[in-house]
Amino acid sequence: MKYIFSPDNQAALQQALTGKVLFAFDYDGTLAPITAHYADTSTPSVVIQSLKELAATQKVVIITGRSVADVSSRLGFTPYAIVGNHGAEGLGNANAGKYAALVAAWRTTIETSHADDFRAAGIVLEDKGCSLSLHYRQAHDLAAARQLILQACAALSPPARIFGGKCIVNITPHDAPDKADALLTLARTEGVDTAVFVGDDQNDEVVFERAPTHWLTVRVGETPRSAARYYLERQAEMATFIETILLLLAQR
Repeated sequence: MKYIFSPDNQAALQQALTGKVLFAFDYDGTLAPITAHYADTSTPSVVIQSLKELAATQKVVIITGRSVADVSSRLGFTPYAIVGNHGAEGLGNANAGKYAALVAAWRTTIETSHADDFRAAGIVLEDKGCSLSLHYRQAHDLAAARQLILQACAALSPPARIFGGKCIVNITPHDAPDKADALLTLARTEGVDTAVFVGDDQNDEVVFERAPTHWLTVRVGETPRSAARYYLERQAEMATFIETILLLLAQR
């Protein structure tokens, strides 16, 4: 990955803004800093203002692990589209009801067999409708909590798609679309020339891996394990990144 704000890489950002562009952002850790409790997360005002300006003239979409209703209340602006539940919710997905029924059954299984153990370990279950998230940031033993979660998930029927993140384990139906599916569908239906996508976590890697070579992919936080082509050093640089885009668009 290359640092997007280095002088040599400004040309790449400028090149990505030629033609018709779709701007897509993850939420937690990208537009908003990660907090100790997921319910307390909010979007910094400087990011809201920059996004409002961008959305006034460009197509801005949010692709998040949160539910659409949850993230909508935290944005502070109205994007062109919101895709929730890691890609499973939104875009008129006809299978959302099927996913929700399956997730509800999984939740019942987990709570019936593991509620007391999870509570003792400091694990919190979040039901987002079309997916589940098991948070263990508050656990006194992170490794043991994660292992307990994975053991519980292994018993689910039918088997779930399970992927981690920053002190979180996510559970989605195997046949549900992911973030890459959602963004590729949006790019195709909107007829854009390119897309800019920014994310920060494991569930964003599917986008980084499948993005066409002319797309601009940016990860918040440098890591050698990412398929993103560029990176921001920290979430606090997001407002500057959007403001730089606004300046380049104005010059265009």
